[in-house]
Amino acid sequence: MSLREDFVKYMRSKGIPWNETTFCNAAYSDNISMFQYLLENECPHDDPRICSRSVEKGSNEKTFEKLQWLHEHNVPWDGKTCSIAARKGNLKALKYARSKGCPWHENCLRNAIVHRNFDVVEYCLQNRCPIGNSDICHYAMDDKDHDRALRMLRLLREFSVPWGERTCSKAASTGNFQALKRSVSQGCPWDRQECANYAAQHGDIEALKWIRSQGVVFDEINATFLHAAISGNFSVVEYCVDNDFSCGDRLYANAIENFDNPIPVIKLLQKNDYPWHPSACKAATILEDLKLLRWLRFNGCSWDEETCNAAVMNDNFDILKYAHENGCRWTKETYAYCFSYYGLDNEYSIIPTAAEIECLQAIFDYLIKHKCPKPDPGDWIIVE
Repeated sequence: MSLREDFVKYMRSKGIPWNETTFCNAAYSDNISMFQYLLENECPHDDPRICSRSVEKGSNEKTFEKLQWLHEHNVPWDGKTCSIAARKGNLKALKYARSKGCPWHENCLRNAIVHRNFDVVEYCLQNRCPIGNSDICHYAMDDKDHDRALRMLRLLREFSVPWGERTCSKAASTGNFQALKRSVSQGCPWDRQECANYAAQHGDIEALKWIRSQGVVFDEINATFLHAAISGNFSVVEYCVDNDFSCGDRLYANAIENFDNPIPVIKLLQKNDYPWHPSACKAATILEDLKLLRWLRFNGCSWDEETCNAAVMNDNFDILKYAHENGCRWTKETYAYCFSYYGLDNEYSIIPTAAEIECLQAIFDYLIKHKCPKPDPGDWIIVE
């Protein structure tokens, strides 16, 4: 909070004593005459935060004037002064502070990189600013302007600033394929699988092809296909399928969860002989899409008790009835969901609305009528 000079003078006229933060708060102001008043009236000014706060607010030119005045009147330096000047791109204040003995701060270079202050970054690197991070180059990649990110990376590497896997991963996560390719070609370590996942998520087939050309063997845990599905990009999914990416058990469920119209993806998977998995029916049930569930069953998709469980969890009587009448099994867990979710005996329970109570009653009556197995007394059935 900055202070107004007239208010400070009024409070002093009433005998209010100075405290240790008065000068610190005044430092936010651009009013140098107030600094002079405080000094002449013996306000404590030995707090190192005064200089760093003076750089925090105001125009760069005014900030420089304040900093100069404070130093000339023996206000001590604070390492954060350089860090804040770097963040604000105030090279003049940074140079002055350094020339007068202000210490570097470990976040100085990082702040300059994150805020795209090229001239400050160059000055820091030329004047032995501590790097403070073994992979500080990755901050350059966190920029939607890909050309600017690449330019910053080049500047850092000209001074041999260290990089690591996070640099490549961040380039891939922002869709900056050129920066990724350049970094790898110049020996930057990289997590190939993670970069492939990001490329798939961005729907970038060219990046995915290039990563594969580097000898990457995609994993067997569904990750790349999952990220392709998340992208909602059919052509990327098609590329994954055509090139025999390991897709895991939930590939159909991933398609259902991430595409507005998953049927073309499902047909593509079927065409390439990917086996059905019950998680597809569960995914359709969670989305409460009875039409899609019917389509899946008509085309041979398997299901299990998780479909009935999901129907109960989503208060969907129609899907529960359809599933049971068409041979989908249920278990004690299905019955338990009625109670565990709304938790009639659970302090963490959700309080149902009137409509939910009505639906829950219909489901409960249906389970009893059709002899859904009940948990035995004393059973602990944990449902997720």
